[in-house]
Amino acid sequence: MGTLFKIGFLFIFVMLLRSVPGHSAQGGPALRTVWDGVYVHPQADRGESNFFMHCVHCHEGGGHGLLLSSEDFFNSWRGETLSALFRYMKTTMPADNPGSLSDWEYLDIVTYILQINGYPEGSADLLPSHVDGILLVGSDGSQPQPAGTSVYAVGCLNQNENGWILTSASVPSRSRTLQETEQWFKTLETEPLSSGKMHLEGSFDAVGNRGAKVYVKGSLTQRDGKSGIDVSAIRALNSQCKQR
Repeated sequence: MGTLFKIGFLFIFVMLLRSVPGHSAQGGPALRTVWDGVYVHPQADRGESNFFMHCVHCHEGGGHGLLLSSEDFFNSWRGETLSALFRYMKTTMPADNPGSLSDWEYLDIVTYILQINGYPEGSADLLPSHVDGILLVGSDGSQPQPAGTSVYAVGCLNQNENGWILTSASVPSRSRTLQETEQWFKTLETEPLSSGKMHLEGSFDAVGNRGAKVYVKGSLTQRDGKSGIDVSAIRALNSQCKQR
């Protein structure tokens, strides 16, 4: 009887461990992908309504926007977190009135885009707090961005014995051909911090911004399996940085 009890206890213990959210080798939360079912059907239905109200005139072949279920669109965002797409939409769309929708309306449109691209539904709504931890990938899984890719990231500017680092950092997103408007920086300023860390290289003015929440842009570097940024531009978003 004692042996059966121990076996039953071990089974329950293992199942509980499997239910705990995963963590990456660097100690941060493991990224999910859009294949994990990150939205629900009613949310995508709301997104469809908002899409046809605000987006269809540019994105259904009659305007300058990409078809959102096209290969070109997917290749433009492959390997990005959903936060990059969400942020881009908030700061540039609709083209005639950027930022005019609520965060929830933009988020619902993101889920509609996932639906029309064939990504599976899940059991819970996609929330603003989820988007920085979900990768947009194809059926062949996640592919790392190559060194030299133009990227940006947001995090807390700090210094250690090896130089300047970005802590509580977002996953690096590809820089896009958009104007860095005040609306863009306002959006970045209000976004929650993430849990990454990366080394910053190059010559840049950092001393006055130590401890600040910053926007960093530059070229992606890969050294010893760790990502960094060779900085070409840096801007303080907030003088205080509440780290995770």
